[in-house]
Amino acid sequence: MKHLSCLFLAWMLVGCGQKADFALSGKVGTPTVSQKMQTTGATTVKNITHVMAISPESVDPARFVAALNKDGTFKLDVNSGKPYVIVFVASDQGFKGPDMIVGVFKVTAVEMNTLAPVKAGKADLGDVKIDTNKKQATMSTTVDDLLKALSITRDEATFLGKIDSLSLRSANPDIDGNGVIDALESKNFHLEWHVRADTYVNNKQAKFSDALGVFLTNPKIQFSLNSAYAVYPSSYYSGVCSVNNGVETTLAAGCAFDVLSLDGTVVTSNWPYSSVSGLGLNNNGGTYQWGPDYRPASAQPFAMPPTTTPFGTTPPATTPPATTPPATTPPATTPTPAANLSHPAGLIFQTTPAPTTPTTTPTTTPTTTATPPTTTATPPPAAAPSIPPQEMPGSAGVGVQMVYTMPGNKKLTFWNVITRTNASLSADGLVLPFLKFNTVGGTITGKISSIDFEWRKLQSGTWVPASVTEVALVVNDSGGYAGFYTQRTPGNESGFSVVIPRDIASGNIPWDGDHVRINGSAPSVSGATLNSFCNSAISYDDRLGLRIFSGGFAPNDGVTLCP
Repeated sequence: MKHLSCLFLAWMLVGCGQKADFALSGKVGTPTVSQKMQTTGATTVKNITHVMAISPESVDPARFVAALNKDGTFKLDVNSGKPYVIVFVASDQGFKGPDMIVGVFKVTAVEMNTLAPVKAGKADLGDVKIDTNKKQATMSTTVDDLLKALSITRDEATFLGKIDSLSLRSANPDIDGNGVIDALESKNFHLEWHVRADTYVNNKQAKFSDALGVFLTNPKIQFSLNSAYAVYPSSYYSGVCSVNNGVETTLAAGCAFDVLSLDGTVVTSNWPYSSVSGLGLNNNGGTYQWGPDYRPASAQPFAMPPTTTPFGTTPPATTPPATTPPATTPPATTPTPAANLSHPAGLIFQTTPAPTTPTTTPTTTPTTTATPPTTTATPPPAAAPSIPPQEMPGSAGVGVQMVYTMPGNKKLTFWNVITRTNASLSADGLVLPFLKFNTVGGTITGKISSIDFEWRKLQSGTWVPASVTEVALVVNDSGGYAGFYTQRTPGNESGFSVVIPRDIASGNIPWDGDHVRINGSAPSVSGATLNSFCNSAISYDDRLGLRIFSGGFAPNDGVTLCP
């Protein structure tokens, strides 16, 4: 059995309670600069006072901050095993929000917007220069020396650079705009994207039987619903602004959502959305979240309502969505507490088949074990009729600001949000877990004995095995999640769930009580067959702020779908 412990693999140290073990240092040659204000456009003098490192992970958006010394030198200690956006901040002149930003660090040679130390160590950035027009910081240290210090190769850095622009949304040091660096107030606000897809094989929804004894070949991943959730602590605002989850654009009184260009021009109408959804109090983290829902070009009328809520929660209503701009008159509503379960849903069934992609050859895998964690997921919105394509704000390659307003004129501003086009979500660089089901006798009706998994990446249109480091660069410490429903009606969901390890690139999960979690009133683990399942979902949180619901398996022929 192949299994790597937390101490064996450096990328997993954070999940084992690691303290800051990687030191970033350097010297800002000119800590006082003239720069245009983000909000007014007026040029003013800014004095760099702090250096920040922000991890853009959706489930663990850690922030570290250190004061700049009088001579311009700095030393910032962070945890290895995570990517970080590095921001140079001016905080003692009354600036607020994005106006505090002087420069965001970038390794231009590999287009890398983050620094991702793999293991404990240190990196000296040398002389740091600020391009005041671009608000960009660069280093004098050579790229090769930096990558050696980070323990990543140039190919791995290039891979990260192709996908990490999404992390820039975390650069605002003062998201609530009160003039104080959030990290110095122990505040943690973040913006996470939930992107949901379907899996097709030969133009048909992939079924459990398609993965009996083999990994899927020629799968097409088609994204169908993307949501942008502002996440905030209950101490900031104890509620959500979505009135009727995922079925219309109406917001509660005192709430608003706007998209602005970086110069402050309102451009919300350039990024229309179909509905608004949210999640009540997360008892694990004490947070709420809500935001707009965007339906890609592939969104068509659904075969049946995809309620896809967590086990044990009540799905939203399925009233058709409105197409008018958000209103602000209805009274606020009280959200329902979420179930204590990790990523339990995300599969959306569609009637439109997907085109085919080149065939890949399955590979065999070694063995490992995993034990499911317990975290909370946001229920995706309900079904909607066919609508025009909707791209995510910032997907045109130019950053935007996304502003979430809550009662009491509380505003959360996420600056320089750069996302991906709908087409690029399923293009090269996508990393997903592939599953293969093993049964007694190798038959559909045979009892499940284990599940093989393999992390793969899309490269030149072909699914190929991902390396351990590539998985570690993309997938957060919790690993992947697979949920298999045996029953699903409003307020009554049951099934099984497993965690897909991310500390190795492939392995085997025994189908037994030590590795499979029973949810609700599901039957015994030992008696389950592939015909026991009426729906499924496969997902993971990446390190850059995406919660990826990568589709799942539809029920086998003769088994009734539970939506």
